[in-house]
Amino acid sequence: MATTMLAIDFRRTQHVDMSDALRQYIVKAYGEPAESYTDDFRSLDQMRAAILAPEPHPASIDAHLRYYAQLKHVGAKFPVDEHTLRVVFPWWPAFAKDKKPVKQAHLSYDRASALFNLAAIYSHLGANEVVSTDEGIRRACEWFKRAAGAIATLQGQLESGELRHATVTLDWQSCSLTCLAHAMTAQAVECMWLKAVAGATSKPLVLAKIASEVARLHGAAVEVMAGTQAAHMPGMVHWINHLKAKRDLYLAHANVQKAIDCELKANYGEGVARLQLAAHLLKRALSDAKHVPAPLAADLKSLDGKVAAQLASAQKDNDVVYVQQVPAADQLPPIPGYAAASLGVEPVPLNLDDHASVIGTPLFAQLVPYEIYQKASEYTAKRDAVVANLSKRVKSVQEAAWAALRATGAQGVLDAVANPHAGVPAAVADRARAFAVGGGVRHIDAQIDVLRTAAAQARAKLDAIDAVLNGEASDDKEMKAQFRERWTRTPSIDLQRQIRDRLADLKEKLGVAVASDKYIAQKLAANRERLEMLERSNDQLAASLPAMMSALSVSDATYQQLASAVDEYSSLVRSGDALADQLKQHARNDAIEPALLALVAEHGTFRPVDAAPILDTQLAVYTSTFTPQIDGLESRTAQAAQAVQLAADAVRAKTGTPAGSAAAREKSLSDLDAAFMVAQEIQSNCKEGHKFYSDLGRVLGDLHRQAEDFAHARGIEKRDLIAYLTTAIASGDQALSSPSTPRGVRSPPPLPPRQGSGNMYPGTAFVPGTWQPDQPVRFSAPKK
Repeated sequence: MATTMLAIDFRRTQHVDMSDALRQYIVKAYGEPAESYTDDFRSLDQMRAAILAPEPHPASIDAHLRYYAQLKHVGAKFPVDEHTLRVVFPWWPAFAKDKKPVKQAHLSYDRASALFNLAAIYSHLGANEVVSTDEGIRRACEWFKRAAGAIATLQGQLESGELRHATVTLDWQSCSLTCLAHAMTAQAVECMWLKAVAGATSKPLVLAKIASEVARLHGAAVEVMAGTQAAHMPGMVHWINHLKAKRDLYLAHANVQKAIDCELKANYGEGVARLQLAAHLLKRALSDAKHVPAPLAADLKSLDGKVAAQLASAQKDNDVVYVQQVPAADQLPPIPGYAAASLGVEPVPLNLDDHASVIGTPLFAQLVPYEIYQKASEYTAKRDAVVANLSKRVKSVQEAAWAALRATGAQGVLDAVANPHAGVPAAVADRARAFAVGGGVRHIDAQIDVLRTAAAQARAKLDAIDAVLNGEASDDKEMKAQFRERWTRTPSIDLQRQIRDRLADLKEKLGVAVASDKYIAQKLAANRERLEMLERSNDQLAASLPAMMSALSVSDATYQQLASAVDEYSSLVRSGDALADQLKQHARNDAIEPALLALVAEHGTFRPVDAAPILDTQLAVYTSTFTPQIDGLESRTAQAAQAVQLAADAVRAKTGTPAGSAAAREKSLSDLDAAFMVAQEIQSNCKEGHKFYSDLGRVLGDLHRQAEDFAHARGIEKRDLIAYLTTAIASGDQALSSPSTPRGVRSPPPLPPRQGSGNMYPGTAFVPGTWQPDQPVRFSAPKK
């Protein structure tokens, strides 16, 4: 059928079998027999089969509406993505000539494609209508309004994040969707123009304003594509030529009608100028008539002939009779258009509530919504973060308490009095033996060397990623220098930004880690002599300890008071371990799912907004229960440390002055105790560092593969584009277009930052709101 209306190209897809994967997931995650949902699986497969071959027919509209709506229900129950439940959906983008489809394992991608094709069906129905009758014009206008509304709905979902997992190909870029929405709205307004012209009752100025709005919308569709990669899609090149011709055609119509209005108002000079401008616009459009459909070219030629006759007559009348000055075209005020809304042809957003009878009963209605799993995962992540912070505070209080005990020197005083002349106290001997058996200083040296090696390997990986990106960017610059303005694909610097930002972040984290490694090495160097003392035999240790002539025995009341104070203090500090265990046990027994299920049972559905207070209340239990206990531990240890200090000072007063033999032996024993604590701290630092570099290596591996995939895709695109440009240049074709750009790239999972402190390498943290596939939440639907 001959038409001057545009219809949106369809996306194409292939058959996808979802049933097997979903069946397995029901058994694994829901603990229910998959056979209970056989009818749902059959319906889902039939619904997708119905959209494989879209066509301009109301039945195809219903099929796409039904599938699009049902996928939202399916997505609420099944986490179809790259990591949890992998079902791959292949789609060929519209307007392109790709040989291979773009594949993605996410329902939002399939759902967005169905919505896009729904808009395309609306546009085809509108373009196929016979607009020679009022009824045909009315139906075409309604179809175009729905097409524009469906495109606007898709664009809004992509921008809002509702379809954030969908791969944004060239036909889905913001410029492309805006262009399609403008074009569909323009054609809806054009229907109003056709209706007004057919009625022959509208005033020329009214017709001029309607035509001006048609031209404005076509022009806006052209402008939004200017300078974009999407403009070079083969199908879009045709569209842009068509839109330009329509813009000039209706701008000419607007000026012709304005010329008639000028004549009615005796503004003959402006009327001539309007007709001259119309003739110029038509001449420009006809110069590219070979790139537009024959019906549109015929409309241009028809109006051109009429304008030529009108202009000749108007010029003659003005020259002979009216003799008014003819203003230049750039002095003519623009013709304001009627807004689409004022004409009643604004886009109609897709509202699924209007199609409830078509959509039918939600599939898998008996399964508990997946949103509960998401909320449960979100709660688990928040809970674990709270527990981690509280546990960290308990550990911090304990470390500060042990440091305060060492500062009193009480243990050295006790050991010196208990063994005044010779020998090594049993506690000191046991610590020294444990350190030596664990490898001693040589083992710590080896661990630090491992950290240095890991840091060097991470640096090498970062450099390798840099090299891949720099090589691709350099290659792109060379091609740009060779082909100049013909090399129209997006510059590498723009496409690489996401990877380079991630790379810079990882470089910064590595810098902090290397600084931490250096601090550990410095700590070892500063304490090496004391640590080497721990490696000595028992006899060597005994020989190195000064003897003292103590006037105090272990049965002395002062000594017993100090020993009792140290024991009580140690027990108090170790009670923090029990508090930390109690905290973890509370977290293990803490489940949010029953409360969320009760919410579903109460309301018949699940609304995240209702769940938020439940999550907050249950999380608040941790701070209200455990924070006061941690505060109490901190306060009691501080008071106990003062008591230990007083008791130690009392013993020192009886054993001699600080310059005496008692002080010397006390200091030696305290040094050995402090050395053992430093050794434990360094070993803990090294262990945490190994964990950090292991996580970093995994992330860098993902990023390296991502960079190589990007470079490979750009290389294929470069080859195809060079072949295309070479052929086009050889044939003298100046209307060059280029193939589509490589797909967008995904960031690897975030790496938790390594702290600047030399004694902390944090492990991997949970990210709130993410699904943890290795720890699925299991519960069944309520029994009927």
